[in-house]
Amino acid sequence: MKKSRSSPPVGMNIFIGSSKEASETMKRIARCLRAAGHTPLPWNKRNLFITGQDLFAELVRLSKEVDGAVFVFAEDDTTWSRGAVHQIPRDNVLLEYGLFVGSLGRESVCAVVVGKPKFPSDLLGVLVILSPPTRSLCPALREWAERLYPGYVKRFGSDLATHLARRQTPVRSILLDHAPELMSANPDGTIRAVCGDKGRFSPEYYGRQFKWVRQGSQRDLKRLFVKARKDERFYRGFSKGEVDAILLHWEQRTRGVQIRWVYEDDSALGGLFASSLGFAVFGKSWILHWGLRAGLYYDHGVTGETDPGIGDLLRARFNALWEHGTAFDTRVIRSLRNARKRGGHQ
Repeated sequence: MKKSRSSPPVGMNIFIGSSKEASETMKRIARCLRAAGHTPLPWNKRNLFITGQDLFAELVRLSKEVDGAVFVFAEDDTTWSRGAVHQIPRDNVLLEYGLFVGSLGRESVCAVVVGKPKFPSDLLGVLVILSPPTRSLCPALREWAERLYPGYVKRFGSDLATHLARRQTPVRSILLDHAPELMSANPDGTIRAVCGDKGRFSPEYYGRQFKWVRQGSQRDLKRLFVKARKDERFYRGFSKGEVDAILLHWEQRTRGVQIRWVYEDDSALGGLFASSLGFAVFGKSWILHWGLRAGLYYDHGVTGETDPGIGDLLRARFNALWEHGTAFDTRVIRSLRNARKRGGHQ
């Protein structure tokens, strides 16, 4: 059964690239995106590029500012390959496609194919076929765009790492001092978290959350673990600390505590979860952490910092990931326990 995903709370800024000859298709794409509530940014839009700046540098800048991109793969040019003549997309369109995929991730870049051009199939992330042109283009683009999240959310991984390296907030303060404060102000009674190994802080950090859940009849905790795709044997791919955390949660499963898992290379994770970045949402407040070195949190007034809508985005993202995730069962837990005894987890 196909999983549903949460729609973005705001319209997306979406770059559109094409050859000059395919500009009519680009205009159709822009109309579709605009009708769906998004802001299309075609390559020939006035003032899109800063006058006097290097064009490639401007494309790099745009790839870091927009939320998604659509490229038109048309029969622009002719080439000879393996004894046959082929129609191919314009070379700069392919180059720009790769640039935006590298910046935004495969799931945030879409290719609209017009005719039957020859192109490297391993370049493709999301593909919309438009051959011949039909009315199905708009619904397909709308469905793809609904899965986008703002670019600044995707960039949290690198941006947060830089911020935390400067701030150097002690992890103990984040996990053991601020988290309980945010729990106490949780208005919806649910803790949602994508994180696992808290090292030596795990028992106290998780223990406080378990206690908070037990103290209220309408409270619950949902935690998603991310598993490395290293081996088909289930216990491989979780660190020792993650295995310990999973077993701690499993023991609380009849007390409002639920756990699921996804693979680290799952497309549903997207760029937000790169490296060791995790998060926990406590109602309208949230904590982001980067490994066990430091943390960043917003709490709606307790510290005077302001949440720019990120809590809502993280909550929507978590709900989609949770639906996408797989539940633990007794067989899996048994393999994790045996692995811990043997010291076999990785």
